[in-house]
Amino acid sequence: MDKKIKEKTSNPVRDLSLNGANGLEEKKIYTKPGFIIAVVVILVILGISLAYAINQSALNEEKQAKIDELQKKVNNLTNYIESLQVNGNQTANQQETQVQSKIGAWPEYTNETFGFSLSFPETWEGYLITENANFIDFGFTEQNPVARISIIGPEQWEQVRQQEDNGLLYVGETEEYVIVYSLVAQAVDENIQALITEFPTIIENLTLLEGELIVKDYSLEDGEAVDEEEVDEEEVENFTYSNEEYGFGLVFPGTWQDYAVSKSIFDLGEIGEATAINFNLADTNLFSIFVLDIAEWEGIQENEEYNFNFLWDTDEEVFVYSQNTTDLTEDLDARAAEITEIISSFNINE
Repeated sequence: MDKKIKEKTSNPVRDLSLNGANGLEEKKIYTKPGFIIAVVVILVILGISLAYAINQSALNEEKQAKIDELQKKVNNLTNYIESLQVNGNQTANQQETQVQSKIGAWPEYTNETFGFSLSFPETWEGYLITENANFIDFGFTEQNPVARISIIGPEQWEQVRQQEDNGLLYVGETEEYVIVYSLVAQAVDENIQALITEFPTIIENLTLLEGELIVKDYSLEDGEAVDEEEVDEEEVENFTYSNEEYGFGLVFPGTWQDYAVSKSIFDLGEIGEATAINFNLADTNLFSIFVLDIAEWEGIQENEEYNFNFLWDTDEEVFVYSQNTTDLTEDLDARAAEITEIISSFNINE
């Protein structure tokens, strides 16, 4: 009986001592150096992560601001380019569906977008065309393009025509756009060059599908454009030049009434000598026609030093020409722009 009572009274004491020991041991865990270090490391990592997130957010905002600024510039540039085009959405859609070069429908080419047509001579059968948003290229398999018709807005034309040596030749205009054209400077061979010289004549038969093409004279000194019909016909009447010695002729516009012709010998070095017929205005040579023999022409073709353009050949002679484009006054610039048309009139006297 006494033994059982002792056992019961001794168990609670032992249990309490054990619980007390565990409690003290658990309390010591939170004060150990390892635990404190771990907490500090976690806090440092959390701090770095938070600082990185804040910094990254700032960088993203700065990056987005730069992207927005760049996009604004792109939009402004796009709007400017579209302002230079004609017919807005129509030309943009045509650009998206741009076609590769294809055989033109000889002998007549019709452009429905800008409403004009051209007729080509038999020599142009099988020509290639490439239609773009605001220009049309004409060429051949050997060289494409050889000529380009461009459609530009009136404001753009006012800017372009003030630039020297812009290479654009005025055709005419409507109330919405201006038609100009340009020719390549060099041809791969004399056959292509002969076709190029025909293009100014081809462009003369350009007609609108609806209405009349307006042709203005922009060469007046006061800078005011007037309808071509208002210009005195006597002042612009064409006249013919004929060279009896070498049997060729040219047609000049009335603005060349005061021109002068001289003859000289042009030294070709080891190739030989060429006879030069020089056409001058105001004591300035604007262009020259050279008469070569066949061997000299073959030598020139193999030598890149001479910038001659092919005109015509016979059994014994080859006719070429070159144009002066430097150090010209404003008045002479206007005359130089007419040389392509003059050269296109070159013919052999029968």
